[in-house]
Amino acid sequence: MHFVTEGGISTAIAKGLELGGGQTVVIGSADLTQQALNEGLLDELTVDLVAAMLGEGTRFFDNLKATPYELEQTSVRPGNGVTHLGYRVVKH
Repeated sequence: MHFVTEGGISTAIAKGLELGGGQTVVIGSADLTQQALNEGLLDELTVDLVAAMLGEGTRFFDNLKATPYELEQTSVRPGNGVTHLGYRVVKH
């Protein structure tokens, strides 16, 4: 695991690709996902949907610049108390 704290999300993802030899880079959190979507850096998106009422927190799809984004659903996997949703980010 490697943490990048300078240079923004594009620098962090580039460093992840470099360190991983071009392998998949995984990021987590609504804030990082929003930044990566805004920079056009995401190819795929996985949402783990859990039925819980939190009452506060960062909304997952807020703060997006170029909405609407086109997402193509690639998978739906039910689990124990969770549904895993997979999407491809369609880039035009």
